[in-house]
Amino acid sequence: MKDLSAEQRSVVERFPSFFTRVDDLVELNELGQYIRLDQLPVRLSPEAMAEFRRDSTHLSTQLGQIRNKAAIDPDYKGINHDLTGTPGRSHPWRLAKMGSGNRIVWQHRDDEILVRKIWRDHDDYEKEVTSIVIQPVPSDLSGYQIVKV
Repeated sequence: MKDLSAEQRSVVERFPSFFTRVDDLVELNELGQYIRLDQLPVRLSPEAMAEFRRDSTHLSTQLGQIRNKAAIDPDYKGINHDLTGTPGRSHPWRLAKMGSGNRIVWQHRDDEILVRKIWRDHDDYEKEVTSIVIQPVPSDLSGYQIVKV
């Protein structure tokens, strides 16, 4: 609790039913995680946005699945596919293998989901994925756009 900003402490104190507190430790409980799902924005890189525009209905559903699961359990195996060449969580980006063969490189950061790349073509995915997942998560997100999913 002492590491939270004054604004964050105020939220915890105003909405105690959304948090679990033990001594000085505080965490968002299951109810709080459920309630915040609609508030967790999904932000796409320009490259991911271009792919999203090609099939926004289908990709919106898949990005919503990642967002909803990541809000509750960001380490859920279904949205954290390990690569043979980069096993485990040794790389900054996470990889989701979605239905219909789509692959999405994403990261849960600062109460939002960042999407770096979306592949619909498996051959392109195989060629590019290793170099993409090792790239650092950008500190400047000015090129990333929030989408409604």
